Amino acid sequence: MNIDDINFSNDFLKELEKLEGAMQESTRKEEIRKKRAEGGKLGGRPVLSKKREFQKNVRLNENEKNEIEALAKAYGITESELFRRSALNISLPNPERNKILSDYKTHFSRIANFFRNDVWNENEKNDFKQELKEIISLIKSNLTR
Repeated sequence: MNIDDINFSNDFLKELEKLEGAMQESTRKEEIRKKRAEGGKLGGRPVLSKKREFQKNVRLNENEKNEIEALAKAYGITESELFRRSALNISLPNPERNKILSDYKTHFSRIANFFRNDVWNENEKNDFKQELKEIISLIKSNLTR
């Protein structure tokens, strides 16, 4: 075996490693595509396993119609969803609570993004973590009341 054969085999091994890496990346991307296809183009809400294919018609007078429209709008759901939840004794969403929770989510996301910045040193981060733990325990204790 001469020196040219060794260089050739090293180059071949490097190219083989690159090809293997590309294949793994391709497989990973294909798995992501399959996951997205299950939940729609952008992920989002999963596809219902049982499509709703039956329809029921209800006759209402003007007052009932107006009340149902107003109630559905107040809860932020469709009239169909309002009927479905009422008929099946599923609790209705609390729009005020959901708005507050959504605001909390936004605030905590901002805190997390700020926390990832390299502006703070480790001591400041640890102090802030401790304060957050105390706040979380206070929130939990007040939620159980």
